[in-house]
Amino acid sequence: MLSPIRVLLCHSIDRIMKKPPNIILYLLGFFALVVATVIYLTRPVTNVQSAVPAANRLIANAGGPAKVRGEAGALLSRFGTSDPRFLTSAEIKDYPAVASLGDIFSIWPGAPPYVEIRVGSHLNGFFIDIVSTNGPGHYRKLDQSAEIASGIFLRR
Repeated sequence: MLSPIRVLLCHSIDRIMKKPPNIILYLLGFFALVVATVIYLTRPVTNVQSAVPAANRLIANAGGPAKVRGEAGALLSRFGTSDPRFLTSAEIKDYPAVASLGDIFSIWPGAPPYVEIRVGSHLNGFFIDIVSTNGPGHYRKLDQSAEIASGIFLRR
């Protein structure tokens, strides 16, 4: 025969197993809210002004704006400007100043054509556009862009 306390305890456990207490749901909701708040507060700053010092450092370490523009001009001459083209690391290895700037390289036609370099990831990265000074037209500066040297633009 079961004691009354044991019956009450078994009945309570059975009741808890059938319907979870609301406190667990509240705790899970609170935890999700805390995680979302932490993610929001620790997100990187993604304005153009925050990326200008890093871009200037990269260009200075690559040999300066003149060397970077010269190699970008050679890339445009070698691969052409009639069609968009993504460049592989094997194609870019002969241009060390441009290669040292970022991760993904592409050539975009237009007036004027330009070499686009992605630096960093999509969360906290930016793009460096090196514009052909020999092409017709002017680079269309966007709201989220800044000219960091003659013919070299930074954008997010």
